[in-house]
Amino acid sequence: MKKLSGFLVILFFVGGYILTSCGTSPEDKTGTLLVIHSITPTYNGNDTNDVDIYQDQCADGSKEKFMKHDAKVELENRLIPGVQKEIAGWVKIEKYQIQYKPLDSTLPSLPSVSFSSLGLLLGPGDTGEIEIDLVPIDIKLELAQDLVTLGKTNTVVHYDAVVTIWAKTEFGDYLNATQSVTLNFADYDNCK
Repeated sequence: MKKLSGFLVILFFVGGYILTSCGTSPEDKTGTLLVIHSITPTYNGNDTNDVDIYQDQCADGSKEKFMKHDAKVELENRLIPGVQKEIAGWVKIEKYQIQYKPLDSTLPSLPSVSFSSLGLLLGPGDTGEIEIDLVPIDIKLELAQDLVTLGKTNTVVHYDAVVTIWAKTEFGDYLNATQSVTLNFADYDNCK
């Protein structure tokens, strides 16, 4: 009789993720997936994908508000089908990275940015929201200068902001999720 050795790997396709059930991935250990439901860009308290990259002088002589562009990100520590909530693990949102991808090949590349220490704790099946620095001021200023150099100061340019978020599991591993949002960079009037 011949002895068989090895192991069986079963693949699951869940919401855009392929998981193995051999028990070694972070998803297998926690029984959950990190999912980004939405990214909502915000500026000065308003939801908008329009990113102002030039600070203008207002009619009253003051300068318009010029600050970083934020985003609200809705996350979920989603249970893998078949896993009971009572045995699944929690995750703690710890860091994120943003890469800016121009939608026109003639546009300049921008450096990616990374941040850490967010601290949101999500139990199995829980959802929550974090606020992130989607476009820091230094990125705005760099793009504005590059567009001046290219002679494209009076145009709207489009970039995808690709956001990757990492969460540390209770077992010390990391789960991550990635989603993008399109941003419209230009000189917008915020003197109102």
